[in-house]
Amino acid sequence: MPWNPKIDFIVMGCDGIWEFHTNQQVVDNIYMQMQRKVRINKICDNWLDTCLSPNVTRTMGKGCDNMSMILIDFRK
Repeated sequence: MPWNPKIDFIVMGCDGIWEFHTNQQVVDNIYMQMQRKVRINKICDNWLDTCLSPNVTRTMGKGCDNMSMILIDFRK
């Protein structure tokens, strides 16, 4: 597939970041932070923080696994 210059970014991540959030929620959150001029590494940190369980003894299936996220920014 040829490259599309309209693509602003690509986000890749482990299953843990997709278990409780939709693709659209992730994209909307990233765009919101980019508009605020948040640094890319901080955007990833902020998003992964939303995926963490607040209590490791009562996780309810959330956020006690390893999590990885890669965000590639193609904007100029």
